Amino acid sequence: MKKYVKHLAALLLSFSLAACSLPSSDEEKDAGAGEPGPDSFAHKRWRTADSSDPGELQEKEKKVANIKQFWNELKADSKTLTEKVQAEGTGAMPGWMEKHLTPVDPQMMWEFGPVGGNPVELDITAESHCELAPVAETMIRSAPVIAGWKFGAFRAPVAPNVVVSAVEGRAKRKVPVFSVSCETQKDRTIAITFASPEFKEANNEKDMELCFSLTEACLGEENLNKWVGQIYTKQSWAESPISANRATMAQGLVESFNSQKKAIRDALPASLYCLNKHPEQYAMAGASEKGAPRMTMSTWLPALPEAVWSPTRFYSERFSKNGEIFCYLQCDNTNGLEMPYARAPIEDDLDAKLRQAKLGCLVGSGAGPNGKLFLDLILVDPIKAAPTLRKFCSEKKLPHQSCLRFYDRSWCSEWIGMYSDTAAPKHVESFFY
Repeated sequence: MKKYVKHLAALLLSFSLAACSLPSSDEEKDAGAGEPGPDSFAHKRWRTADSSDPGELQEKEKKVANIKQFWNELKADSKTLTEKVQAEGTGAMPGWMEKHLTPVDPQMMWEFGPVGGNPVELDITAESHCELAPVAETMIRSAPVIAGWKFGAFRAPVAPNVVVSAVEGRAKRKVPVFSVSCETQKDRTIAITFASPEFKEANNEKDMELCFSLTEACLGEENLNKWVGQIYTKQSWAESPISANRATMAQGLVESFNSQKKAIRDALPASLYCLNKHPEQYAMAGASEKGAPRMTMSTWLPALPEAVWSPTRFYSERFSKNGEIFCYLQCDNTNGLEMPYARAPIEDDLDAKLRQAKLGCLVGSGAGPNGKLFLDLILVDPIKAAPTLRKFCSEKKLPHQSCLRFYDRSWCSEWIGMYSDTAAPKHVESFFY
C-alpha cells in the first residue's frame, strides 16, 4: 500500500500520457499530441512574464500571435471541416491540427469529436504538462464564436450512455461490475476506492489503469487533475448490492464524487480570506526527508502543509471559492531572519499591509537551510500585489534573491522577482528550491 501511494503521482502521469488513445467513432473523440520540441513554452513564465526577461516576453508575444493565427485559420476552414466530419467522421482533423496547433506549442494536446447537441467539440489541453495550462486557457478565452463548434481547455466527461464502451475501447478490456466509494482526505483531495469481485489483489496495476481511465471518463480531465487524489482498487464484493447496469455504476461514481466535492467547497469561507480574522491557533509541520529545501511551516490553516507535502498536485480552488491564489515569498540567505523570533515582526507587518490594501493575507511561514525564509500568502491577484510586495521587501532590506512563487501546479513555472536583479529560481518547477 505504501509503495503504491508513494508512486501514484508517477503512475498518474504515465496513465495520463496514454489517455488520448480513445478510438475514433461517432460517439468517441479523436485525440492528438505534438512532440516536445525547442519551440515549446514549457517551464517558462506566461502569466508573470515581464520586462525583466525580454527574451521570454518576446516568446510569449510570438505565441499569442500564433494563437490568434490558429483561430483565424480554424474559423476560415470551419465550414469545410464540419462538412468533412459530418460526412467522413473525425479522421479529417489529425492532419489539420498537426499543421496548425504545433506552432502554438508542440506539447499541446487536443481531442475532437461530436458531443451533445453540437456537431463538433474541440478540447485543447495541457494534458500532463500542467505548466502549459495557462497557454491552453489563453487559447480558449480567445476562441471565436463558430456556429456548431464548442471549445474547452480540458477533456470533457464522456456521456453516461457511452462511458463504459469508451473506457473498454481505451483499456482494451471489459469493465467489470464494481462499487465505488469516495472519501475526502486531509489535503482536500478526494480518494476513490473501486471494489469488484473480478479485480486481482489490492491495487493491482492493471486494475488501477482501468479505474484511472474510468475516473477520467466519468469526471473529466479538470476534476481528475485538480480534485482526485489517490485511486485504490480491491477485490471485494460491494458493501451494498451491485447493480448489473454498469452505466448506473458509473453514474454512482459521479454522484459520490460530486457530493464530496460540494462538501469541501461548501466548507470554504464565503468571502476573501483577507476580510476574515484568522484563527489564533497555529499548527506546526515539517518536511519528513533529510536535506529538504524547506524544513518547517507554521500556519493557521492545517490543511495547507498536508497539501503542500502531499504527492498529489496542489490547486488553490480546493482552498478558496473566490479565486484566491496560494503562494509564498521565498527569501534566500537572510542571515537569521528565518528564525521564529526574527521573522515574527516581518510576518505581522506584511499581513497588515496586504489586508489593508485588500490584496490578500499571510497564512503561514517557515524556514529552510542556509537562511531561507518562507512567507506563505493567499493573494487575491498576485500581479496586482507585486508592487506592494516589492516595496515591502525593499523597506525590510530583504535579500535581492527574493521572489514570489506559487503552489498551484498550473502556476509552477511562474515567479515574480522582488528586485530588478532577482535571478530566476534554479528549479522553478519544484517547491522551495
